Amino acid sequence: MLIYNHLDNNNNQIQVSNSFLNKTIFCTGCTGFIGKTFLEKILRTLQVKKIYLLIRPKMSKNKEITISGNDRLMNEILRSPIMDRLIDEKFNGNRKIFENYCLDRIEVIEGDVTDDLHTILTNYCHKSSNDNALSKLYQNIQIIVHIAATVGFTEPLQDAIKLNVFGTLNMLKFAKKCKILEIFCHVSTAYVNSNQKDGSKIYEKLYHLNSSLNNTSSLNNNTAKNSNNNNEMINKEEIIEIEKLCEHFYMNVNDFLQQELSLTTTNNNTTTISKEEEEFILQKTGFINTYTLTKHIAEKLLIYNKGNIPICIIRPSIVGAALNEPFPGWIDSISAGAAVYLFIGLGVLRVIPGRYDAISDQIPVDYVVNCILVGISDVLTNNNKLLNRLNDNDNNGSNSGNGIVKIYHAGTSLMNPGHWKITADSVIGYWQKSPSSKRIRPELIAYCEMIDNDINFKCQFYLKYTLWKQVFSLLELVTKPVVNIAQNNNYLLLNQGDLINSKVVQMASQFTKLEQRAKMLCDSFQHFTMNEWFFDVTNMEGAFSKLSEKERNIYYFNTFDWHHYFDLFCYGIQRFVLKELATPKLGKNNEILQNNIIHLENNNQRYLVDRHLSTGTNRITEKKYTKGIALKDKPTSLIYSFFGEISSSLGNNCFETEREIYCLEENKTTIKDTIKDNIEDNNTIEMSSSVQLHRSENLTSIAGATGTHSFDKDEVESFSDYITTQLANDQDCQKKLPIVGEQLFEVIKDGIVLCKLINIAMPKTIDERVINIKESLNPWQINENLDLAINSAAGIGCKTVNITKLNLQEGKPHIVLGLIWQVIKIALTKEISLKHHPELVHLLPENEELADFVKLPTETILMRWVNYHLKKAGSTKQISGFSNDIKDSEVYTVLLKQIGAGLCDLSPLEVSDLEERAELMLQQADKLGCRKFVKPTDVTKGNPKLNLAFVANLFNNYPALEQVNEEQLNDNDFASLLNLDGEGTREERSFTFWIQSLGGNITNLFDGLQDGIVLLEVMDKIKPNVVDWKKVTRNCKNKFQAVGNCNYAVDTARVLGCQLTGIGGTDIYDKNRKLVLAIVWQLMKINLFNTLKELGGGKTVSEDDVLQWANKKVVDTPIKSFEDPLLKDGSYLIKLCHAVSSRSCDLSMICEDAEQNAKYAISVARKIGATVFLLWEDIVEVKKKMILSFVASLMKVSLDK
Repeated sequence: MLIYNHLDNNNNQIQVSNSFLNKTIFCTGCTGFIGKTFLEKILRTLQVKKIYLLIRPKMSKNKEITISGNDRLMNEILRSPIMDRLIDEKFNGNRKIFENYCLDRIEVIEGDVTDDLHTILTNYCHKSSNDNALSKLYQNIQIIVHIAATVGFTEPLQDAIKLNVFGTLNMLKFAKKCKILEIFCHVSTAYVNSNQKDGSKIYEKLYHLNSSLNNTSSLNNNTAKNSNNNNEMINKEEIIEIEKLCEHFYMNVNDFLQQELSLTTTNNNTTTISKEEEEFILQKTGFINTYTLTKHIAEKLLIYNKGNIPICIIRPSIVGAALNEPFPGWIDSISAGAAVYLFIGLGVLRVIPGRYDAISDQIPVDYVVNCILVGISDVLTNNNKLLNRLNDNDNNGSNSGNGIVKIYHAGTSLMNPGHWKITADSVIGYWQKSPSSKRIRPELIAYCEMIDNDINFKCQFYLKYTLWKQVFSLLELVTKPVVNIAQNNNYLLLNQGDLINSKVVQMASQFTKLEQRAKMLCDSFQHFTMNEWFFDVTNMEGAFSKLSEKERNIYYFNTFDWHHYFDLFCYGIQRFVLKELATPKLGKNNEILQNNIIHLENNNQRYLVDRHLSTGTNRITEKKYTKGIALKDKPTSLIYSFFGEISSSLGNNCFETEREIYCLEENKTTIKDTIKDNIEDNNTIEMSSSVQLHRSENLTSIAGATGTHSFDKDEVESFSDYITTQLANDQDCQKKLPIVGEQLFEVIKDGIVLCKLINIAMPKTIDERVINIKESLNPWQINENLDLAINSAAGIGCKTVNITKLNLQEGKPHIVLGLIWQVIKIALTKEISLKHHPELVHLLPENEELADFVKLPTETILMRWVNYHLKKAGSTKQISGFSNDIKDSEVYTVLLKQIGAGLCDLSPLEVSDLEERAELMLQQADKLGCRKFVKPTDVTKGNPKLNLAFVANLFNNYPALEQVNEEQLNDNDFASLLNLDGEGTREERSFTFWIQSLGGNITNLFDGLQDGIVLLEVMDKIKPNVVDWKKVTRNCKNKFQAVGNCNYAVDTARVLGCQLTGIGGTDIYDKNRKLVLAIVWQLMKINLFNTLKELGGGKTVSEDDVLQWANKKVVDTPIKSFEDPLLKDGSYLIKLCHAVSSRSCDLSMICEDAEQNAKYAISVARKIGATVFLLWEDIVEVKKKMILSFVASLMKVSLDK
């Protein structure tokens, strides 16, 4: 729903694009959160002539280097991840062109808003070596946007007045020198009137202070309720009072306005202002902090002294992460609500004062930016008309001097209200589903209670913070003398006593800091969570109603869903502030989000690197990395290392680019040692795009967020050639072919090629009716294809742990190649089995049972095949792998002659140069049509993957083994083994793939579980820390140790809820099929039901609950159980998929062919995110276990939405 309740006629329409066309803008505060987002939107959507940015130089963290304004522009703004969407859309991803474009249009003027701007500009012009530069500057600036401010709630009043009041007046002095200035836009806050009583409606105008500052007169605040004219709210008496306050705390306002002096040199007031005096002023004026008071004063002095300058004041409420632009969830600073939500997620904040039923007026930063642009355009476009209306006492503005004033609220309390209860539930819910790895203790679950009773709150705060601080402080006092006595009497070793005392001291210090930070947050926000105000948006609504339909889509101000917004908000904190991997939950029916989410998916992963490593030609200095740490070294104290970085003012950016780098995944370091060594040597590193690339002859290394990953260019070329050949006749892929080298990483991003490749590896795994195939796919369709590909890959036996849609959309080389290699390997080796080649029986040694041969990995079978032919050829060579043993090409040459039916010879062995010999050998392979996968260098370097692929291809085309006689084929035992094959029954296959999906390293179910280790690892994944690994023997050397592990696994399974009557550890060790399958099935079911319980709010889920859920979704044909014959034709499961995601499933696909229906249902389920391991036969044969797991997986997808 839009808020444009009344549309003006075309004569009153405004155009933001025209208002800013070829204009020269002067802006402050663009290194901050709002300013940075504002600049990005201008560069992306508007055509301006010039932008001047006032940026203050600042000291580096070590106080040794001054970072210039130009360096801050480059590193903090232009190379910030916020610009990535702009670079992708307008500069085709070329960061260098983008930077050159910006440097042509953006000029940095070094200085602070508290410095004398005339002096700053004079110095700037002198540096430009242009005597007329200063006059041109004054003659060119048309729009001034003043965003800079200190937003710290606890800033000393003297400092807040200097920055917020005199900084604004300083900009006003500068504005009066600009000859053609059209508007002065001041970004304030909606809480400039938070001294009004709880429940008040705050209009877009000025209000009196509650009482006079010297307590000699009283201003009747009721006047404000009855008047909408800003001029009436400014009277001489109140201005005098305000000026006295400013002079007392800082300096004389009139002297400052009349003299061109720097604030830092003009202030002769050296009076020390006491905290009590500050509190007295705040109490008398009714304000809760110095921020809101000084912003109130700044507005009044700005309007009173503006002269002829048109003024636009934007008052945002609590500014939060972006909803849509430039990326959903974007945030790069912690202040206001973000600080509260962060500390809830970290487990620091467990209780806060507030009212659940109070309105929480929060607004996304992209909405604030749109309000600034539309507000400016409104004033610029309607200047003359507004002046005429003001002469008739219009309610929307005032005329103090000749310049007009218009105030705009950017808030949601009236147009889209949301209560603190919604905020609390959404934030806590997010952190419980996506816990941060940086929370203060790993076992903590995010929770925070909002209490509206002051006494109750203080009691809870005492119990949760103060008491523990006191306990450990007392222990600190007690333990030291006790430890000393114990050591003196030899009860404790010296290092033991030091350890005990050190732990107590550490805990006392940590709880002290916890209490301080929690108290600071509670004190800062109590006024805003206990009270509510309703901010009128009449002016803002009127301005947006004048936009054209096209511009309303660009500069939007729509209502939105609060639960979805807070999901994105917390996601942004986790992703951009904590630098952790996270996945956003996408909203519904949000066109802007649909347009922009692709940028999020394409760019977010690299933000984790870019935020600290930067991009383009940015240089990385030593100081940025010397404090990088790993969570495995400091699992519980990480939060305290950045506690020290948070200033007492919550408004400061707590996580700047110069701050410490924290690891992004648990137990992994942030930067590769080689990079760290370079940095510590004071070297610099050139960054390109999002990663640091190091290329050797054939190897490319990528410095990523979790370390350095390498990939072989030869593998890329080989895989690309293979896919091109296999898909040559596929009409859906013609525009993507041929794939040349590293184009592979781009081609797979929409998921189509991956899905097709999986069907090559295992035909008909994916019902191709389900694949989204068209030239231009939207982000949701791409995500569906990638879900389909990843889940289908898992369904054919690929290990997909840590492979995400985001990895693939980014084209992360090591992830992409890892997945593609697994699929290609399956394609090449799927028929290397007794089932397809009974003649492999000839490879069995005399002492080996056929049942054992069936379980061998295909690599081992291929090595046996090669060795078999080498032996037959009379060669003494034997191989044990596909790397060192084949580098000299002798093995391949002999093998080719042996299997080549007279087409190949041994002539390559006459050449001594190994690379030349490899080339001649491959020419021999070419005679057989088998020159694939390897080049000569791949042979001489022994690339194991490519050489395995080469040998597998040879086998598939020329196995050259004697046929098995008919008597052997008719043998019952042999025939049963042919049907069983390496994967076993369908049930065994499904369970094996499920274990692999949890990270278990297993190929054959019963062999893999025999020592109990993998089974225990599965249980530890189902319920973390349920396994005491001290009781487990990792490397079993005998049956006794393995059975001991299995016995412990059975006991642990019972703890999880498995019913294992009559089952012992020996049954697992002895590979009792029936009993092992029973254990694994129960674990699989418990894992599914535990997930459903978590997603369902903690309610225990049973098989009947799953059945009832499914029947509520498919009401027309309910089933009685998961063995109901109605399931046989597959139509019920298709309808269930449609009920979960109607846009992903086409009911018209239901037909009379049960097999086709079953295949379609499985593919749709995988497409919408369900990880299922059953086959179509399981549906047609109504296998209860497999169908239950299928339906439960769909229920998980539905609840997760």
